[in-house]
Parts: sequence; structure tokens; C-alpha cells
Amino acid sequence: MIEREALLAGVALPAAMCGGLLAVGRARWPIPASLAHGGTFCVAFAVLFGWPGFRPIAHWQWVAYAATLATVAGLVVSRDGMPAFARRVVVLLVSVLCAALLTPPWADPRIGWVVALTLAMFALWFALVAIARSVGEAGVCAILMIACVVSARVLLAGGNGKLAQAVAILAAATLGQILAGVRPRASDFDASGLPLFAVLLPGVSILGHFNNYSSVPTAAFVISALLPCAGLVAILKPGKQTPGRGATLLAIGSVLLAGAVLVGWVTLRGGS
Repeated sequence: MIEREALLAGVALPAAMCGGLLAVGRARWPIPASLAHGGTFCVAFAVLFGWPGFRPIAHWQWVAYAATLATVAGLVVSRDGMPAFARRVVVLLVSVLCAALLTPPWADPRIGWVVALTLAMFALWFALVAIARSVGEAGVCAILMIACVVSARVLLAGGNGKLAQAVAILAAATLGQILAGVRPRASDFDASGLPLFAVLLPGVSILGHFNNYSSVPTAAFVISALLPCAGLVAILKPGKQTPGRGATLLAIGSVLLAGAVLVGWVTLRGGS
């Protein structure tokens, strides 16, 4: 696929589609964020790479099915009246399934990597929910977009152009959400889209680690997978004591700074 087509399918399409769905949903019919982001990712993925068969030829293509499972999980946990414990169980189960799908067969020991990836996915979702309660939709969108861009850069440095394109879809979709207009109150934030990011950010990172064609260190993939957790500073005492929108800016600044340091480190290590 030529560069212009990749730009249209990987950036313009997801930004327009996700933003359009959310804008229409807010004006007429409620559309959950999980459906907007998950549907956008799957459509853009299919346009860019083609939808994989039930048994993908390349292992990285399981990303499409992991995204589908995470989207369904987001729809389930967003149901009104669902107990918090039940939400955690659903996300944990989906994390186990997605970790098993995405961990390569040649990972050694595979069960250890599956457990580690499961914990990373669940911990990231838990952290994102906590951050969202403090910084609201605008803050979470900015944090996720920064994290996706940084992850794409790390993956590209490791020679994983297709994985970088896949995670860039999430960044573009998040940009579309911002352009569609964000709700000012944290209590209005639709957290149903968070499982998708919690699954895919660590998921593509482990795939990048096991398909590393450059000198990108393992720690870089780990940090990029959990980069949004830097936003937890917003719920710590210094963040809570910051007046006005200071907590949101503090969280975004922390993620941006950590991401910039990571990109600089990978670049100095010789990442392309």
C-alpha cells in the first residue's frame, strides 16, 4: 500500500469515523465509546491489512481479534447497575483470553509471558479508570493519544511498521474523539472504550518485543505499554492539591515527559 493510501486509511479514516460516530451519538442516538473506538479500529485494520482468517497467517494479526474481544468487554462493563466486582471479573477474563492470543508460541516460558501480559492489561485498565475519574475525558484522551504515538514510535524503531500502523489507528481515533468535542465533567466520561486501549497497548508491545529487528531494549516495550500509568500522578496528593485544571495538566505533562524521554532513549540506542 502506498504512503498516501496508508495515511488515509490509518489516520484520516479512523479520525473521521470515530469522531463522526461519537458526534452523531451525542446528537441523536447514544453510541458507546467502546463501539466507536472498537468499530473504527476493526474497519481501519481491515482496510489497511485485510481482515485475517480465523487462523491468521501471521501471529501479529491476532490483534484484530483481541480488539474485538476488548470492544465486547467494554460494552459489557458499561452496563448500568453492573457491580464493580463483576466489571473487574469481565476485564480480567478478557485480559486472559487476549494475552493467550497475542503471546507468541515461541515465547519462553509462554505461560509466564501470558500471566505477565494479563496482569499488565488488567493493571492498565484499572489505572485508566482511576485516572479518568480525576482528569475527565479531555485528559484521558490526551494521555491515550500521547501513549499511542509513543508506542508507534517504539514499534517503528524495532522494525515493526505494521504494528506501528495498528496502534496509530488508536491515536487517530482518539484525535477524532477530541475533535468531536469532549465532555467537561469527569462524571460524564464514557469509560467503555478503556478496555480496548488496556488490551492493545500492552498487546502490541509484547508482539514488538518478540519481533524486534533492531536494538530496542525490552524495557522500552514495557514502558511504552504502561506509559499512561504516569498519569496516576493526578490522583496522588500533589495532584489532588493542584487547583483548577492543574491535576489534568500535571497528568498529561507527566505522560508527555515520560514519553519524550522514552523516545529519546530509543533513538539514542540506534532505533530507526
